[in-house]
Order: sequence, then structure tokens, then C-alpha cells
Amino acid sequence: MSRLTDTRAAFSAVAALVSVTSCVSPPTQITVEFETDVPASRVTAVRAITVRGSQSVDRLVGRRTELQTPDGQTALRGSFSIVPASGEPRDQTITAAVEITLLTTTGAAPVTIRRWFQSRFIPSQRQITRLFIPLACAARAIGCTRASAESCTLSERCEDFGLTCNDDATCTVPELVPASTDDAGVLSTPRADAADRALPDIVLVDSGVTEQDATIDAADATIDAGIDVSIDAPMDAVADSGVDSGVDSGVDSGVDSAAPDVPTCDANLSADPLNCGACGRACPGGANATGRCSAGTCALTCAVNFGDCDGVLANGCEQRIDMPSACGSCTTMCSGATPLCSAGRCTSGCGGGELRCGTSCVTPATNTNHCGRCDNACPPAPNAGASCSSGMCSILCNTGFANCDGNASNGCEVDTRSSEAHCGGCGRPCASRPNTNTSCTAGACSYTCLPGFADCDANPMNGCEAALGTATNCGMCGRVCSGATPVCSAGACSSGCATGETRCASSCVQTQSSLSHCGGCNNACATYANSSPACMAGTCRLVCDSGFRDCDGTIANGCEIDTRSNLAHCGACGAACVARPNTTVSCSMSVCAYSCLPGFGDCDGNPINGCEASLSTASRCGSCSNACSGGTPVCQMGVCVSGCGAGETLCGGTCVTLGTNPNHCGMCSRVCASGANANPTCTMGACGLSCNAGYANCNGASGDGCEVNTSNDAANCGGCGNACPARANASRTCSMSSCGFACTDGFGNCNGSDADGCEQRLDVAGNCGACGASPAEVCDGLDNDCDGLIDEGLRAQWLMGVRTTELQMLNIDCTVGAESSIACRNAANAYCAGRAGLCSPNGIGPALASPGLNNILCVQGSFRTTWPFSRLTMVEPACVPAMPDMIACNRALSVLCEMMGYVGGAGVDANPAGVTGVCFDPARAVRVAMRYSTLRMYSARCDGVMERIGANCTQAINLQCQMLGLGTGGFGPITSVGDDLTAYCVRP
Repeated sequence: MSRLTDTRAAFSAVAALVSVTSCVSPPTQITVEFETDVPASRVTAVRAITVRGSQSVDRLVGRRTELQTPDGQTALRGSFSIVPASGEPRDQTITAAVEITLLTTTGAAPVTIRRWFQSRFIPSQRQITRLFIPLACAARAIGCTRASAESCTLSERCEDFGLTCNDDATCTVPELVPASTDDAGVLSTPRADAADRALPDIVLVDSGVTEQDATIDAADATIDAGIDVSIDAPMDAVADSGVDSGVDSGVDSGVDSAAPDVPTCDANLSADPLNCGACGRACPGGANATGRCSAGTCALTCAVNFGDCDGVLANGCEQRIDMPSACGSCTTMCSGATPLCSAGRCTSGCGGGELRCGTSCVTPATNTNHCGRCDNACPPAPNAGASCSSGMCSILCNTGFANCDGNASNGCEVDTRSSEAHCGGCGRPCASRPNTNTSCTAGACSYTCLPGFADCDANPMNGCEAALGTATNCGMCGRVCSGATPVCSAGACSSGCATGETRCASSCVQTQSSLSHCGGCNNACATYANSSPACMAGTCRLVCDSGFRDCDGTIANGCEIDTRSNLAHCGACGAACVARPNTTVSCSMSVCAYSCLPGFGDCDGNPINGCEASLSTASRCGSCSNACSGGTPVCQMGVCVSGCGAGETLCGGTCVTLGTNPNHCGMCSRVCASGANANPTCTMGACGLSCNAGYANCNGASGDGCEVNTSNDAANCGGCGNACPARANASRTCSMSSCGFACTDGFGNCNGSDADGCEQRLDVAGNCGACGASPAEVCDGLDNDCDGLIDEGLRAQWLMGVRTTELQMLNIDCTVGAESSIACRNAANAYCAGRAGLCSPNGIGPALASPGLNNILCVQGSFRTTWPFSRLTMVEPACVPAMPDMIACNRALSVLCEMMGYVGGAGVDANPAGVTGVCFDPARAVRVAMRYSTLRMYSARCDGVMERIGANCTQAINLQCQMLGLGTGGFGPITSVGDDLTAYCVRP
């Protein structure tokens, strides 16, 4: 439906007249004026509610009129007054609300739109509260979406009235939200019964009077300063004339006095924002603004970076003034190539080294939110913070941690305070020391001796070198056993072996020469490569095999060098064979040997300078003594010839063909240059190139050789200029001189045809991640099956046939026969929380399937916390610590959840501190009216008498929700009066 025709202008006129008339000797009362864009054809009831425990209400008068909208619909405007009860203090604050109950388009249960407000009784003054109740605040519940025919445009329905639009199609109201609410909608009056259930809703009709109005006609002369509709009967004797479209023009014919009263409010009408220019004329605030009064005229004080650019008070300070289009004021527009608004002033652009990101200048070299470029935020990593240096993201390790593998993705993976491989810093391993246990503590290596060993020489580098079972260190360092044959046994000295022998276990041995007890008992000499062990003077030695030597002095690798053939150790360690010119060197039978390279000889007999003479010259042709004779002596292949053949030229003693020789191309010593991926050629005395296989000289230049690899170049695939064709959503490829293409991320060639490239997206159902793939949805917060939904079907799941004895293991007070207790509710919640893989950690129930067996509904809650009883009791007095009424507590939880933007709540545990409850997202639950007379068809005990709330009723509510097609299960009741109850149905 369209917006109301000039709604705000009409409402402002009403407010102006009421503000004037409110100064005519008003009584102590609160007048509430409300207006809505809800179609009148949908409204079933309008009522006012107050929070129980605030100010009692003596009387309630309701009137309404209907506004015509452009599309022929009618919407509501109305008012009512609240006066304090007789004998009550007259200077108190009241919290109340206006409710409009409307039918939905889907035929589901009626939906209530409620707007809360707070006002204050002031003696001898009337306080006026004005409310707008937008349809958008119930848009989701009645099935109205952004794309629906009802044109539920949030920007029209919320922002135009100073409200804030939320993503879930609800409106956040900037007015006061009360600390406690009464979801039951009860008016606390002296004439109401104990439960206040009998007070009727205020059905506003054009007669102008509710059924209560008959009791207050005597006082109507003082109350009728509000909004009258058409004919005030029976309040005014005759119809008002002229402007009675909801507001008295000042004097009502026959009843109202013609003479104006004198204002009696005690206020500074020039500066008081609650009484600006006249008593009761309050200055509205609006979005991003607070109201103020200046010289008796209402004005606005804008929030920082906002301005009132259209001059309309009703919509507050609607324009941001921290942008180049409005910088510091509504009319200041920044100019220049890169306009920027900073601190309310225009600048031409960003400074040196800065980059403009949005409306701010940042330094991309160091800014962690815009590192190197705009919106490139440096991510944090485990055990590290984010850092930006020279425009590149990096990490700063937390104290005690280090990035030893150089991989920023896994953060600072090493705790250098305890890592033995990186103790105190990367690459600082704790060295192994003999007979010790090694550890790293507080970044420092520490060592403890193994049992039976000690550090007797105080040298930490050789560890615990001393065995405490020897005669020299018997049981402790320095304890020497005496006697002819001293022996240490179990830490105590004894004797028995001959001189020069040592007792090892039950034998006396010569530790100076024993291979098994060399230098001490059980110190066996090991066998190593190319050697035999020996014990000499109590120390293990190596006896190298023939031809082998221990050249590195390391026992562990034995006698590692074969000196018979090793060039670096030929005949002895360190005796290296020295290279000599034009020779090959070898080590044979431990002696260095040299042989001349082909074409060279040792003609001077000096082995030091190697084979110094070339045997390809005319003076030494093939041997040191063979000199060629004749007119043009030439040595070819070690043989003397008389000269060069036809077409040949003698170049440096060699006959060559200048037309084809690349080293003498066209003339002696002209060498043809080689190029990349090519060999030099000489053709008819001119140099050229011969490309290697798979390469080509596509640019015709010889300087860069054969620069193109035609086997993998997509622009020259198989030959110069043979470009591979482009394909949709793909990049061109060339492999083994054949064209192809590679799909870009997120696309696939699902039909196998090259002509249309990668024609299918791989992020849609049926092609989810790969062609033809349809993965199953799992509970991970992701859209696994690419259908646009996340974790669908997994947010509400049943666990069937859970034994009560299993629940008792989670709460000892949950026993068979007590499934309706709070203890079993707590156990059911814990049962769901302990099940791995469930997408629904909060358990609702249990629902009694049969004695001792329960069905538990595991639901994904949007918000879970514990509310103290002090807060719950303010909303519902029956929810108290001593013996909490769980229906009352459920109702209180639902009200608190709704105030936070959720759709309702369920209590899952109670203790002396309060009640733990779960709030549900509007997409997960819907409130439904039910009857016990229907529920007992599913469970005979759930009849409102034997059981009003508990395991039997939970089972019945679950079945009723399934029968209505509103969900997979439910919970409640939230309210319970007689045969009527209210519960929630949970969607999967």
C-alpha cells in the first residue's frame, strides 16, 4: 500500500492545536495521539497497555478517525488519555504502549504491532505523547517482502518517520524502550479483577466513545482538550464546526467554554523544549538530532556530521555533512579533481604517500586496513598481530612466539619459550649432551642428568660425563674406592679383583684393553666403516682397513677415505693431486698419475707445466719431433700436408672453407655469434642462426636469438603468428604446440564443447564446485549445495526415544515420572549440546513419547543467556526464585527476547540466580494461538488442568505445529488462560 497522503503535515496540525488547548487549565493526565499506515480493513482491535507495577490507570478514553490514502484504503488515527488513580502520587513516570492487532495475508494467526513510550504525570498539566506505528515494523510477520506487491519499501516506511531500518525488515524505534513490559497487555485499574483478564480491548469506533466512556462523562469537560472526531456525542452536545477533523478548534458548541483559560504551567516558554512558546508544546528531536527551544520556537541540535538540510523538523537532521557533496554544511560542495572532506573542511586531495579510500586519506605503506591498496585489510594470524610495511602485509609475533618457517598464513607457529628446536629464537636448537634429559624453559635450554650419571668435571658441554657406578665416582662425584682391587657396586665400594682389573658386574676385566669395557664397565667399543675397533689405554680407537684412512677425525663415520683412488687424499690424508695444464689427473694405487689431452704433448720433459705443447702445428704435427716441410706446410689431423685444397683457406695453420665455417665465416677469425635457443650458421660467407627444435625467431631480429617457444606460447602456438582462439570464461593455453584453454575460477566446461568455452557457473545447484556436482548440505555455516540457503534443514532436528535414565546422567534430579520438571528441561538442553555434528545445540523439551522415553527437539538458537529474576519479575511477577511459574517465566523471556529483536524465547534451566533461555531468529519460529481442548487430542494429560506445561504438553504442541504445517516442532506455553494458550512453532 502507498504511504499516507501528507500524513506528517496533518499530524503536525493536530499536534499544534492540541498543544494550544492543553494550556487551558489541563488536569493531571497523559494524552496519547497515534497514527499508522496500517489499512483499516485489516485491523481487528486497538488497545493500550501499561507495564504492571508502574502507575495504575483510573480511566481510559479511546477515539479514532480514518484517513483516506491515494489507493482508496483507509488508515487509522486516534487518541486516548490516562489519568492517575485516586490517592496515587501525581508525579510519577508511566511506561505504556499502543497495540494494533491485524490479520495477515497468509491467513496465519493475527500479528500485533506494538509501540512503547514513556511519559510522566505532572500536577495540573497534561503531557502529550505522539506515536507513529508503521506497517514496516510487522512486515516480515505478515509476509511482506521488498519485492512483494504491497511495496513494503523500508526506506519509505521507516526512515521517513525518523526510524531506523534493519536488514530483517523491522524498524528500530528511537523512543525509550522500557526496562520492563507486560506482554499480556493488562491494565492495572482499581476496578479490574485479580488477574485483570476481564478488561476488554479498546475497539475504537466512529461513535467516539468506548464502553467505559459512560462512567466519566461528568469529568468530560476537563478531559475534552484532546482530539475529537466528527460529532463528540455524547461528550459534546452538538457537532464541532469548521476544523473538527480530529482536533477541537478551541471551543466546542454547547459544552466547551468560549473564553480561553490562562496557561498555568511553571515553565520558561522561551527556552523550555517541553513547553516551547506554549504550555505542553514539546520540541521533537527526530533522526540524528535533539529538539531545543529558542525564543519560543522549536529548532534542532544536530548530531556530529549531520545537518538539517531540508529545513523539516519532523525528519530531524537527515543529511550527512562529512562528504565532498556536503562538507561541514549543507551547501558546501568540495571541488577539484580529487575532492575530499576532512574534519568538515574541503581539501584538494591526499598528501604525498597517501591514498584516498572512501572519504579518508590513508598511508597504504603502513595502514593495516588499506595495505598497498584500498580495503586490503591485513588479516591477523595465530599468536600474532597484523602489520603493514612498504604496502605489504606481514605479521608481528606475540611475545614468546616466532615465525620460524617464514609462512605468514600459520602465524607465529613456534613457542620459543618451550621449543627445544627453537629455544629462545628460531634456529636455536638445544644441543644434545651425553647422559642428559634436555628441555627448553623460558627460552633457555636446560639439562638434567640421567639416573646413574653426574657432571663431575663441572663442564656442561660434555653433559653428565661421569658414571656413578665406577670406583672413582662411586655413587657420587669424587668418591674413590680404595683397596687392591676396588669395585663399586650399587653406589658402594668393595674389593676382590686383581691389580689392574676392574669388577664389571660379576667379572673382573682389564678396562685398559677390553673391547666390551674400555675405560669402564659396559663401555663397549663400536665397529665403524672400513675399520676394526681397538681399546688402547682405556680409550676406544679405530684400526683402519688397508688402503683406508680416517681423514676427518670423526669416529662415527669410520675410516671414510680410500687413499688408493681419492684425488684429494692420494696415498695419505691431505695429499691432493694437483691439476696440470692440458692433462687429465687420476689417483691410482695411492700415486697421482697424469696423461696428456688429445692434441697436446709434454715436449719439454717438465711434468710441472703439464702437456704444454700443441701437436697440431706445422712444427709439431702429431708428435713433439715431427716438423712439416714444404712451401705451405700444414698439419691436418696430426698429419703433414703440402697445402690447402680447392675452396679452402689457411687460417692459423688450419685449412677452412670460408663460405660455410661459422668460426671463419667470409674471412679468417670472423666468428658467427650464437643466440638464445639457437646455433650459429654460416651460409655463403654470411652469418645466421639455426633455431633449436620448438623455438622460432618470430621478430626477425638476430640479437635475441629464437625468442619464442612455439610449444607453449598461446600467441605463436606451433609457429609464428598462430594465435590460439579466445574462449568464454577461460584463458588461452598452448601445450606441445597445440592450442587449448583453462577455465577461470568458478566456471567449467560442462558440455565438453570447446566452441562456447567454460559455459557453466560452478556455484549453482547441480554444478556446485564441479560440473554435475551436488554435494550435501552440512552444518558449517556455508552454502554447501549452492542453493542460496545455509544449513537448511539442519537447524531444527529431532532426537527420538531418549531414555529418561540417559537424561538423569546429565541432571540427577531428572527421573522417570518427573519429565515435566525444570531439571529435565536442563538435561534436554545439555543432551543436544553434547551431540557432535548437530547444527542445533539448544534442546527444547523433553516431549514425553511414553513412560521413560522422550523426544527432544534440538534447535539452533540465535541468542542464549541467563536473565536474573530481578529483571524477569519486573516483566512477570509470577516468575520468582522460590517457586517459578515456568509459563510466567516463558512469557517474561519472550518479552525480553522481542525487545532485543528476536521472535520469542524458551526457558531451558532455572536456578536461584535466574532463568536461562534461548531467543530465536524470526526465520526460525512463529507465535501461534492454541487450545487445550485441541491439545488433549494428542496427549490426554495436556488438558489445562492435569498439566498446563510439561513433557505431555510439549509433545502435544509439537504435533499441533506439525499438523498446522507451521514447523517441525514447538515449545510453550508462553501464555495460558483457561482453555487458551499461546506457543511457538519452530521451522527446520
